[in-house]
Amino acid sequence: MAPRKGFKHAGTEEERILRRRAAQKLYRDTHKAQIKAYKQRTYARHKESMKLAVRRHQLKKYGLTIEDYERIFKTQNGVCAICGNPPKKRALAVDHHHKTLIVRGLLCWTCNRTIMGAIDRLKINPMKIVEYMERSHGTGSVYQNVGQVQERRTERESGSGQGR
Repeated sequence: MAPRKGFKHAGTEEERILRRRAAQKLYRDTHKAQIKAYKQRTYARHKESMKLAVRRHQLKKYGLTIEDYERIFKTQNGVCAICGNPPKKRALAVDHHHKTLIVRGLLCWTCNRTIMGAIDRLKINPMKIVEYMERSHGTGSVYQNVGQVQERRTERESGSGQGR
């Protein structure tokens, strides 16, 4: 016996899923204010436990527990491993090698995104940056003959210098 036409359970499993999703979307679209109020009440009631659960889930990606994070935090004296500043609004981020997931330390948001993000994204060798900074540290410049370079530029611009 074939299912009756229009019967709500009629159709394949896939059709029933699609109908249920459409009904849920319609409900969400027509009850936005009530849903938002419910979420706010629930979050206010369970704020701390929800934050803890989210933090546990985030740390689990790196094989860390909250206790492990706290131990690293104390080892770093509660500051970013790169800039040495304490966290402001956000907790220190877990810096890790993206392929091996080995944890390197805890970084502030700025260092994690700008410095480490650029190194990972651009495939920069961090030792090259260190070498560059060490070369320029003593003199304030990588080039010892900056004055001579400036003189040559001035000569070229005025036309009195010899061209290449």
